[in-house]
Amino acid sequence: MPSNYFKKPKFLISLCLILGGLGSLLFGFYPIFASLLIIIGILGSLFSYLSSESRNQQLDSIIEIQATLLARHGLGNTYTEIFKKELFKTGSVKKGRDLLIKALEVNPNDIDALELLAMSLALNLSFFQWIGKNKDSVKLQRDLSYAKSLAHKGLSIDPKRYGFLDILGILYDFDGNHAEARKQFIKSSKLRDDPYGHLFMAMSWHQSNEHKKALSELQIAEKEGAEGWLFESYYGRAYNSVGDYEKALIFLLPAYKKRGNKPELVSALAESYYLGGRFLKASKYEFILGNYLLLIYPRKGVFRLSESLLHMVMAFVCFVSKKCWTVEKYIPGLRLFPKRICSPDEPEFTLGNMLLKKGNYEGAERNFRIACEIIPEKAESHANLALCLAIQGLTKEALFECDKSIELNPQNELFKYAKQQIQSGNIKRIVDQNGNVIKIL
Repeated sequence: MPSNYFKKPKFLISLCLILGGLGSLLFGFYPIFASLLIIIGILGSLFSYLSSESRNQQLDSIIEIQATLLARHGLGNTYTEIFKKELFKTGSVKKGRDLLIKALEVNPNDIDALELLAMSLALNLSFFQWIGKNKDSVKLQRDLSYAKSLAHKGLSIDPKRYGFLDILGILYDFDGNHAEARKQFIKSSKLRDDPYGHLFMAMSWHQSNEHKKALSELQIAEKEGAEGWLFESYYGRAYNSVGDYEKALIFLLPAYKKRGNKPELVSALAESYYLGGRFLKASKYEFILGNYLLLIYPRKGVFRLSESLLHMVMAFVCFVSKKCWTVEKYIPGLRLFPKRICSPDEPEFTLGNMLLKKGNYEGAERNFRIACEIIPEKAESHANLALCLAIQGLTKEALFECDKSIELNPQNELFKYAKQQIQSGNIKRIVDQNGNVIKIL
């Protein structure tokens, strides 16, 4: 500690406050002296704060004058450089929008400030859409209009600056005009010499629910040398969308280690673990995400935290049910007890139905096969497995499972109807009496 530290006002103020507090505790017979020291400390703190604010205002004035002078002589923009430096060092900028707005006030044609501010607005809009904010709100629509005007102005100054095309693409995706968004991304790709334009295309296909096309774009990007946490994050989310949750984790976990608690990334990890049947892991990432969202969107944060708790309970109940079933399945009097509380073929049976609805037939098949092994006499599991197999073109195996479901529950007309549809190749959506999906196409 420097020797002159003890001469600084902050030290003297702190000393007064401490002595005042100790005096009131230890020397009760000197209350006036103690109170006087506390008052001096408080007044000193107030003076220090006002002095600090005054110095900050002076510094702001100096920076503004400097920025104006540099801009007039075409020597750069102080505000833009401050933003870039902080962004490079920390990955984020406090009051970044204010800095960039000041940069544009100094020089309305600062191309870097135009691009940085427009991209910041576009990414914020995309994030708010992801967490479920109403995109038609006045504030978001105002930001959308402002971001578009910045991007168009930037293109008018420098038509070859592909960043503005990417920004327009993100904004069109936000607005739901995905075809126009992809036109902008295609134009951008022709101007850039790196593979990262495919990431924008992938996210646009994803928002159009064309998940296989999104994955294809990322596979092309990988071949062209794309790397880094952002690429891994997009790649993992694409594999989630097509139902390959184990492959998704191969990319999401390294991205998480590099980037940390980025909300979309944490959400993708929670989804991978949940739909992969690993509820405890899913609850961990739901908890992390919920805590983050509490500060931004409390309603969504509470919902995610509730999901975290639910997944934790589900993991425990399913584990206990399976362990008990290894013994109870051999005791006729106890067989119905675990089934009524939590069936031992959970979470596989429920996950199978969820994946069937999502169109992930291979994943659904895996879960239904496990469910059939746990409770071989459950007709619905065999019926659902039959439909997964039929959709994949495995008709012979599908009919075998159909016969098994009919044998176990001959009164169920839907099982017989499902078999007829599989035999004729005319498979339609069928739901059993419990509301479980037997078929979806």
